[in-house]
Amino acid sequence: MPVKVNCLGSMFSIFFTDQKEIINLTDVSKCDFKVFAEYFNYLLERGIYLSPSGEDTSFLSIAHSSKDIKYTSKIIIEFLTKKYLNKNK
Repeated sequence: MPVKVNCLGSMFSIFFTDQKEIINLTDVSKCDFKVFAEYFNYLLERGIYLSPSGEDTSFLSIAHSSKDIKYTSKIIIEFLTKKYLNKNK
């Protein structure tokens, strides 16, 4: 699955790429922003609000309940499954 997640503390970024690691802006610029747009819209349609840029970072905070985190995780896994594992279905 061509996905890379970088995180530090409560910050995280998801990159759609086959690259082994993302460490700088040059690496980010090689990511698939078309897939990021699909991901962003998929989440937005389900009530999850992220920055619309594939170059930005997302944050968890104490404002996010356990229910919020479980729901968001479920929707992200759903997107990735539909995009990469169920291509022929």
